Amino acid sequence: MKSVYFKLFIFLGALAISHHSVGQSATVYTSIKEALKNKKDVQYLDLSGQELRKVPRKIKKFKNLKHLDLSENLITKMPGFLTKMKHLEKLNLNTNKLSEVHKKLYKLKNLEILELSNNKFTVVPEQIFQLKQLKEIWFRNNKLTEIPDNFGNTPKLTLIDFSGNQISKIPASIGSLQTLYYLRFANNRLSSLPNEVCNITTLIEIKISQNQIIKLPDNFGNLRQLREIEANDNLLTYLPANFGDIYQLSSLQLNKNKISELPKSFPKLRQLQHLELEGNKFTAIPKELFSIFAISYLDLSYNEISEIPSEIAKLNKLNYLDLRGNNISIVPKEIGKIRFMSKLWLGDNSLKSLPSEIKELKWLEILSLYNNQFDQKNKELIQEWLKDNDPKCSITF
Repeated sequence: MKSVYFKLFIFLGALAISHHSVGQSATVYTSIKEALKNKKDVQYLDLSGQELRKVPRKIKKFKNLKHLDLSENLITKMPGFLTKMKHLEKLNLNTNKLSEVHKKLYKLKNLEILELSNNKFTVVPEQIFQLKQLKEIWFRNNKLTEIPDNFGNTPKLTLIDFSGNQISKIPASIGSLQTLYYLRFANNRLSSLPNEVCNITTLIEIKISQNQIIKLPDNFGNLRQLREIEANDNLLTYLPANFGDIYQLSSLQLNKNKISELPKSFPKLRQLQHLELEGNKFTAIPKELFSIFAISYLDLSYNEISEIPSEIAKLNKLNYLDLRGNNISIVPKEIGKIRFMSKLWLGDNSLKSLPSEIKELKWLEILSLYNNQFDQKNKELIQEWLKDNDPKCSITF
């Protein structure tokens, strides 16, 4: 009896390794050997990370295949038989050694997701723009320098990710992608965005960090569905006057630019919760922030701010406040009114003391005060004020 149980245990273990369930009806096979036992039923095949040097020919036996994952292998060529998989909806070839796709890629009439990140492409294959059902293109970390002008010929695109390339210009035809939600061109060589980007009113996310962008289009406020913008490490000196028209914006990252003030329309961003302005040119905390009561995360570190105004208490939902690396010498007593503050970063300033109202921050978990001018007496006072916090507050001098 023991041997029967043992054999059953081994069988179930092997079954779990060879494939696992997705939902209640679909099975993802990770072994061609196991998949061949149910050829007609195979819709999901994951052969990622198996050190494959070429695409196994036996894959063509799976006539109903919908999702094929060949990522993290050593594949150098896309074989022709893949273009005959007429039911294929998703093809993942990320992290291989590809520099081109098969010339008949366009035959994949039902393909919706194409992933080609971390390969060796120097040009975007023209065949891609003949895939009329395509919804997502992933081309991260290749060696692309440009995008063809017919980029807008794929009418159903919802996501494009060309981050980590050497692209210096986005074609104006991008404006015809009227179903696009996610636009990602981080870590390229862009100096601007085409005005036509602002015609894509469906956009909910833009990621353009680590470029050389000097300004955003004047009509950027037309993108009223945007929820998230990442534009760190650029050369921006200001935001468009109508920036506040992006009513739905909840997260904005503008670290390491050259911005010194916010537009007058900024207070209209009533949904903004997460704001990062580290390493810019602000000499004061922008007054435009004090009427955006939803802000819970605010980073103004490494600017040129000399004081914290009492109006900071209006941001009573603040959970995280980072003001490191400024010229601040006084913290107002109103800081104690921000009751739910859990992380307060004030290192690299000119502080000698804190107001006793700091003891009202019962939820404070991190108080960073390194590289200031506190004497021993004030250090002990601060520790005494916060000693009863639960969880205990970590104070760094």
